[in-house]
Amino acid sequence: MARDIRSTFEWVHVVLIVLLAAYLRFVGLGSLSLYGDEDYTGLAVKGILSGGWPYLPSGMLYWRGAVYTYLAAVSSMVYGLSEFSLRAPSAIFGILTLPVFYKLGKRLIGFWPAVLASWLLVFSAWHIDMSREARMYAMFLFFFVLSVLLFVRGFVDGEKPYKVLAIVSACIALTLHTLGIALIIIWVIWFFRLGPDFKARAKLS
Repeated sequence: MARDIRSTFEWVHVVLIVLLAAYLRFVGLGSLSLYGDEDYTGLAVKGILSGGWPYLPSGMLYWRGAVYTYLAAVSSMVYGLSEFSLRAPSAIFGILTLPVFYKLGKRLIGFWPAVLASWLLVFSAWHIDMSREARMYAMFLFFFVLSVLLFVRGFVDGEKPYKVLAIVSACIALTLHTLGIALIIIWVIWFFRLGPDFKARAKLS
């Protein structure tokens, strides 16, 4: 009975944080003009829409965060090239980060601390702002957190299907931002910490 109540609470909690995060990250998303480095994304998307490649007006190919740029181009094909369409992928990945962050927190620090941490992230001004930019940062954070969660499930808990998914997720994170190198550092530290007992403790056979 207690387990059923907790399971119901978890579902309600996840739905609430996703809905509230969606409101805070989407409301008025296209009301402000592009600012800062968002212009690079806008120009690269124009290049994709006109010729399939993220060319800037200077003729330079803009590959930084290319996965995000192409998603923004797809969004622009659907909604038309605008501030909203350029920022929409960022808002979506900002929202998706919440349940993944909660799952990782629950696994590492426990149920109630994870609930508190996820609500703090919902209202985080830093995360809201990042999720409303036409840049790759919110998408990078999503794949970074997802990679850690998949790594724990795959290499720590020994669930084999998650191992490949962890590597794929980490590779995407690396293409989005150089800080993705931190994932490699985490993995290397883990493997060396295991030492000769790696196969036994990670349940590799």
